[in-house]
Amino acid sequence: MGRFLVILFFLTVSLSSQAQLEGRILSHSASKQTVLVNLGRFEELKEGEFVVITKEISQGESSFKAVPVAKGRVVRVGTTQSVFVLFKIYDPELIVKDQPFLIFSETQSLKGRSALKLTKRELIADEKELSKDLKNLLDQDELNFRKDGEYRPSQTMHQRSSLDEDQASSVDVTSWTDKKDKKIPRSILKSEKKEIIQRQVQLREFESIVTSYLLRVNKPGFRYETFYPDRGMKFSSAPNDYQKYVDDQERQKTADIYLLKKILEKGETWSSDHSDEELAQLLKDTSLVREFERKKEAMSLRRKWMLGLVYHNILTDDQTDSDQSHRQKRLYEISSNVEWAPFEKKIFQRFSFDFGIGYQKNAFSQGNLNALTTDKTLSLGLNYYFHHYLYSLEELIFLGGFYLKTGDAFVSLPATNDKSNYSVMSAPGFKLELKYNFRNQVGIGLRYSFESTLYDKYSSNSFSSALPDKKYLNISKVGLALTTIF
Repeated sequence: MGRFLVILFFLTVSLSSQAQLEGRILSHSASKQTVLVNLGRFEELKEGEFVVITKEISQGESSFKAVPVAKGRVVRVGTTQSVFVLFKIYDPELIVKDQPFLIFSETQSLKGRSALKLTKRELIADEKELSKDLKNLLDQDELNFRKDGEYRPSQTMHQRSSLDEDQASSVDVTSWTDKKDKKIPRSILKSEKKEIIQRQVQLREFESIVTSYLLRVNKPGFRYETFYPDRGMKFSSAPNDYQKYVDDQERQKTADIYLLKKILEKGETWSSDHSDEELAQLLKDTSLVREFERKKEAMSLRRKWMLGLVYHNILTDDQTDSDQSHRQKRLYEISSNVEWAPFEKKIFQRFSFDFGIGYQKNAFSQGNLNALTTDKTLSLGLNYYFHHYLYSLEELIFLGGFYLKTGDAFVSLPATNDKSNYSVMSAPGFKLELKYNFRNQVGIGLRYSFESTLYDKYSSNSFSSALPDKKYLNISKVGLALTTIF
């Protein structure tokens, strides 16, 4: 490992389609330096990461070319939308709303790659011997690295470590200077901080992946269908919106493949682009971003609470037709619940807790007579969101859950004037729900639930009451929910 900063890493260029995101530009500023795209947290975009936008332009039924459009940085990430600031635009004419683009992000392109392991070394030598000692250090490291394959162990004393385990090494150099019979240290070379070096290597690797993709797909004889076997994409002569766009661009004589050479020959490094302060000022001054913040703020906030009101219609009717004069005409439940999703980690955000109170009017048969019930209950439940989350807006949300319910019920038998009090226990109950949250955080939902309920009598107005001591009911309900998240 040699020179003042030695970086030894093996770049594996992944040309998998998984490294790219297929996206569209929903809107852009007048200067086109700020764009709103239809990609967000679900595509694992992160604030602060860099992106490269490319465009694939067909050149007939069997060939196409890939053109770099812009370099940018992600400055705002919502659930399904994000804001990019484009600090290098190669052709503004290619930035068109609602057109398909292939977008490379650091997160997707570098997925699965370990971070650069960096060791720090320091050479301290006398000023007169500094040049010689430094040369010996670097030459010896390089010699050991090159001759590693020629060594033959005579006896194994311990497990041998790999030479490239650390992948990179930085060297600090300090010399001793004689001054008035004293040795005074003087710093000759101070390497960059570990985080800065790791970031530079990561960005170089990211640029190399994008560059390799552009070189590969623009190579003569390149076959698109073999490059993306999992997409099953085939070229067709049938007219479509994408082909119309291509024809329009060709008629307008837009930029040719020289754009590819431009990005490859320029050799810009990411660290020389806009500073964070410049990006923040640009974001502040752009009207598109202000409009995005006003209209889409809810999409970038993870709300943890939901308040709901539900009206249930009870589908199961256990009454007898022999006691028509004492039938309960409407079987229903009205409940109010608070839902809480406390977890911060993405993997746990699909879970939520549910607390509720309910008022129910039901009935059951006791012999040839009908008994009428009025239940007042408390419930505690756990929900799981199969599709989207509690806080998702303008999306169809699907969830399921189970709950425990307990409370009291007043039961009467009108034909004999018997009245009793019961404790109520449902353990467990199950529910499925399909709901939709509007942009103003108000939502509606359709809910189905089933519960097995035990009524256990603890008091009665008569020792010879005709009401049972225990009663089991299987209750099936469908309900309409009105909710708000906050």
